[in-house]
Amino acid sequence: MWMETVAPTDGTDVDPKVRSSVIVAGATPLERLRLAALGGLARAVAGKHLGPVPFPVAAWMETAELPPADVQSAVIEALRRGEDPLAEAYNACISAANRRQLGTVFTPSEVVDHMLDLVVDNLYGRQPACVIDPGAGVGAFTVAAARRWHNARVIAVDINPVTLGLLAARIAYERSQDARWARRRIDLQLADYASALPGLFAADAPAPILALGNPPYTRTQSLTSGYKRDAERLRKVVEMTGHANLATVFQALTLEYLRADDLSCMVLPGSIVYTDAARGLRRAMWSSSRPVEIHRWRADTKPFVGRNVQAAVLMIGPERSVARPIRLARAESMNGNVELIQRWTMARDKPPPDNWFWAEDSFDQPDAVLPLTTFVTIRRGTATGANFFFFLTDSERAAFPDDVITPAVASLRRFEGTVMTQAAHRTWGGADEPRWLLTLDPYKPVPAPLVSYLAEHEDTVSRRHLSTQRREWWAITELPRPDILVSPLTQKTFKIVVNKAKAVASNNLLGLTLREGNPAPLAKWLRSIEGQRELRRVSRRYSGGSFKVEPGGLKRLQVPRSVVAAVIGRSPESLLTPELPL
Repeated sequence: MWMETVAPTDGTDVDPKVRSSVIVAGATPLERLRLAALGGLARAVAGKHLGPVPFPVAAWMETAELPPADVQSAVIEALRRGEDPLAEAYNACISAANRRQLGTVFTPSEVVDHMLDLVVDNLYGRQPACVIDPGAGVGAFTVAAARRWHNARVIAVDINPVTLGLLAARIAYERSQDARWARRRIDLQLADYASALPGLFAADAPAPILALGNPPYTRTQSLTSGYKRDAERLRKVVEMTGHANLATVFQALTLEYLRADDLSCMVLPGSIVYTDAARGLRRAMWSSSRPVEIHRWRADTKPFVGRNVQAAVLMIGPERSVARPIRLARAESMNGNVELIQRWTMARDKPPPDNWFWAEDSFDQPDAVLPLTTFVTIRRGTATGANFFFFLTDSERAAFPDDVITPAVASLRRFEGTVMTQAAHRTWGGADEPRWLLTLDPYKPVPAPLVSYLAEHEDTVSRRHLSTQRREWWAITELPRPDILVSPLTQKTFKIVVNKAKAVASNNLLGLTLREGNPAPLAKWLRSIEGQRELRRVSRRYSGGSFKVEPGGLKRLQVPRSVVAAVIGRSPESLLTPELPL
C-alpha cells in the first residue's frame, strides 16, 4: 500500500483541494479520492489521542483536509450514541461491488457479542494473553476485545490503510472518553495476515492467543496465483484447494499455527460446511481433539447489512484430551440478538459427512432439547413495593411474633452456597441480612407488638402503588416459594441456588418451580458451562458487559433432554403434546 497522486478518468469534476488518493484494491480512481478525503475525518476524530500508526496510515491522515466542523460534530455525536459512523462513511465512499475485491464486510454488534460469549465458554475461566483480529477493518472485534479483556494485547491486522486508519481514529476516540483506554495494548499492523501468521503465533508468545474476527470474504477469482502459492508455502497439514476463498484460507492457516492452548473464533462463509474448497479444513477439525462449534445463518437471511452473504460462526477451542462431539446450530439475528433456533451434535467416531448440516443423524438425537416451560413454572419473586418495611433483619424480626415472620431472600448477593437449607438461611450474611419477610394476615387483627410499627410507616408505605392494590396496605398474600432461585443480573456467572429452605423470594430474583421432580439436576446443569451459556443466550446484553435475564428470556431457554429425564425421573416424551414435538 502507498499514497499516490491520481486524476479521475471518468470525467467527474473533483475539488482541486483533494490532491491525493490512496490505493485500495478494487476501488475506482474517484472512489480512491473519496477514501483519501476520509483521512481528514479520521484525523479530526482522533485529535490529540491518536496512538502509533503505520507510516502509510499517518500519511493518509495528514494529506487530507479536515472536514467542516458540523460534520466532525455529527460523527462524534454518532459515536457517543454507540453507532459506527466511520464504517458507514467507508461504505459510502466505495461501492459494495468494489468492496468485494478486499472482501470488506463489517460485522453487526450482535454477532460480535455472540462470538465473544462463545469464546468465554471455551476459555474455561482463563483470559487471552493476546487477541489477533485478522482483516480487522474498522475494528468491531478489536474494540470489543479491548473492552472485554483489559489486560490482553490486541493486534489488529489489515492490508487496507483506510480501514486501519479509521480504526486508529476509533481507538483514539475511546481514549478521549475513558482514560483507562490509554492502558489498553492495541497494535495496528498494516500487513497481510497470512504472511504475518508465523510471527503472530511464535512458539514463545504468551498463551493463550485468540484469533477473533471476520476475515476478508475475497472470492477465489480475485486471489492472484502468486498469493495462492504463498499461502501454499505456509501450509503445514491442512489440505487446501485453489478454489478456497480468502476467509477459508485465513481460517485454515490459523488452525495450522494454533498452539495447544490457543483458540479461534471467526465469521466465515456458510459454505465451509459442504464445499470441496473447505473439505481439508473440515477434515482437519474432525480429526483434531479441539472443541468445534458452528452456528450458521440461513441462506435467505442477511446478518450483514447490505450484503446477501450466508454467514457461519466457527469456534475452534483449545486442545483437549478427548475429542468431544462437534456442536452445530442454526442461527437467526432477532431483535438485536443472535438466537440459536436448532442445535445438535455429531460424534467424531466415524468418517465425517460431506455436508455437516445435512448429516443423516443431525436431528432427534439423545441430546435434543426441550423448552424450560415444559416442566417448570417461571415467575418473579414477591413485589412488596417497600422492601425496607417488609424485609427484616434478625434484630428487627425479634420484636415481632414468630407467626407473622416468614423466611425470605431479598438478594443472593452475599450467599456463596448452591443450596439454601434452613440452617444456611438462619446464618447466611450475618445478623444484618434482611432475610425475613413480614407476612400479616389481612383477615386477622394486627398483633399488639406491630401496631406502633405500622403507625410509624403508614404515611410512607400506604400510599405506594402496590400498597394501594392490597386489601390492607400492610398485608402480602402472594408468597411464592420457588424450588430454584436465579439471580438475574451478572457480569460473569448467574447465581443458581436450590431453595430447600422454601424461603419467599423478592422480585429482585427469579424463581423456578418444578411441576414435579427433583430440582438438583436442573440447578447443576444451569451452573455448568453449557447452562450458563444458555442463560446468556436468552439474556439481554448491556454495553458495560452485564447480562440480565428476564422471565420472558427464561421461557426461551432450552434444556437437554437428559437433564429433563434426571429431573422428572422418567422419559421426557411423557411431557410432550402433539403441538410440542421433541
